[in-house]
Amino acid sequence: MLHNRQRRIISLLAVTSVVVMAGLAGVVTSTAAHAASGQELDLRVLLIGQNGGDPTTAAWQSELTSEGVAYTLVTAQGSPNSETISLPNLIDPSDSNHGYFDGVVVVPSVFDFSSFDALLPVWQYESTFNVRQIDAYVYPESALNGLNPVSSGDQSGTTPTLTTAGQAAFPALSGPVPLDTGTYGYPSQVDAPSGDTVTPLLDDASGNVLMAVDQHANPDYTTDQSGVSELSITFDYGADYTSWLLLGPSLI
Repeated sequence: MLHNRQRRIISLLAVTSVVVMAGLAGVVTSTAAHAASGQELDLRVLLIGQNGGDPTTAAWQSELTSEGVAYTLVTAQGSPNSETISLPNLIDPSDSNHGYFDGVVVVPSVFDFSSFDALLPVWQYESTFNVRQIDAYVYPESALNGLNPVSSGDQSGTTPTLTTAGQAAFPALSGPVPLDTGTYGYPSQVDAPSGDTVTPLLDDASGNVLMAVDQHANPDYTTDQSGVSELSITFDYGADYTSWLLLGPSLI
């Protein structure tokens, strides 16, 4: 997603490649996060996790660690629909052009928080520093990520397939991405807000979307993610799920 490995320390891999997405040729405005002239980004990912031993959060922790990607984990607290989050400093207090993260992965849905504005500082940071975001497991909502759910439920045993854009983003994969027993998801259709461009990356057998990139409009008056590339995954997974074993390394 997003890493410019030539930028400062090769050790960071790019989760931010999706952030996401390495090689999202033609899908996002660039293949890596690029700070504007005069700005500087640390090669570190901000991972906003779900509480309660969440398997999707654990999957990201495991893969980031395995790949040697530096990250900071901040875990949401509380119950669904009333969660809170205590965010770290995103910008160097002594230098407004120095951002601490060049990629953001968000596991909780914005609907899990007590306030829609809980992630507003993160969104504004992404816009200011041209940082991409991955929604690790998200409920589709057209105003937020350009997707409208057409169904919900057990996706066990189904085999979605990467779209042409998806195969360009994940060249190491042949196309099929089997979903394990216990996978729950929200097949969707594209319903992009005005000015946004939404590109499906993974479709089910009915042509419904399970993963897509939303290139937010600039300006974006809905979420303050002006110009941000946001990749959404609308099904869950754990560290040992086939879907994650296939997609995880490429997302990083």
